[in-house]
Amino acid sequence: MKEKARLTLDMSIEEHMYLKMACAKLGITMRDFLLSAAFERMEELEDEWLAARARETLDDIQAGKEKVISLDELKKRIADHDVHSQRRRKSRKISQQNSQKR
Repeated sequence: MKEKARLTLDMSIEEHMYLKMACAKLGITMRDFLLSAAFERMEELEDEWLAARARETLDDIQAGKEKVISLDELKKRIADHDVHSQRRRKSRKISQQNSQKR
């Protein structure tokens, strides 16, 4: 069983009754409703934050504050990185083999 944490939420009796009745009409528990609502809102906030960051980045690109490269250049850099990574792995493997021989 997963470890659990507890959250206590204070609300008025009227708010509690309204929530309880609404959940009963929906056929879900108050726990499930509140968790669903909280996580849904957190996702909305994350989306808003990401959108704001994207707007800032686009503004920086348009203002010349960010360097932009073409897709072809990106592919070339990735390919070059892969080649260098393979060489480093091969070099490490040879070094390990040599150290094991000693």
